[in-house]
Amino acid sequence: MTISYLPRVCPYSYMTSLEKLDETKLPPIEAFYDQLNDESLKTTDYERAQKTWTHFGMRTLKDYHDHYLLSDVLLLTDVFENSATQ
Repeated sequence: MTISYLPRVCPYSYMTSLEKLDETKLPPIEAFYDQLNDESLKTTDYERAQKTWTHFGMRTLKDYHDHYLLSDVLLLTDVFENSATQ
C-alpha cells in the first residue's frame, strides 16, 4: 500500500502554538501521545510519519500539518463521491 493511503498520525497535543508550525523537524515520538485515548504512538506509526516527512520533502511542521489535512479531505471526498454513486 502506498504511503499516502496508510493511516496518518498527527501530534495534536503537541500543537500548542502557531510557532510550532515553523519547526523544521518532526517532533519526537512522545509528542504524538494520544491524550484522548491515553495511548502512546506505536514505533511503526512514528516511522511511517518520518517516511512521509522525507518522501514528500517536508521542511516544516506546517508542511506535515497541511499534508495531513489535505489527505483527510481527499479521502473524505472520495468516500462521499463513492457513496453518492451507489
